[in-house]
Amino acid sequence: MRAFLFGLCALLLLPSAALAQSDEYTYNSYTRDIKKQTDAGWEELQAADASATHEERCRHASAAVYSYNQAAQTSATLAQVLSYRGGEYYDSTVELRDAARDIAQQVEDMYNEQCG
Repeated sequence: MRAFLFGLCALLLLPSAALAQSDEYTYNSYTRDIKKQTDAGWEELQAADASATHEERCRHASAAVYSYNQAAQTSATLAQVLSYRGGEYYDSTVELRDAARDIAQQVEDMYNEQCG
């Protein structure tokens, strides 16, 4: 009987372990995408800084705004996906989402100031 109860308890824990792995996979997958988007934005900002003409600077800055806004949107989507269970991945995602939004807003403000 004890073995049966132990086995039953183990089966009940499997879904939560699977969900934790699922959260980890989801988090890692989305954060890879966010990193690619922020890296692309950073490269565009560097290209804008190195540009010779105002038009070229603004074109690169516009691409940077787009990349950082995509990263902010992706992080918001991740937060929404993980919100129903909470936990460490969700907490980390909320911080990531807030930081991504702040950076996207700063880059957009800079673009509006420089390129109008």
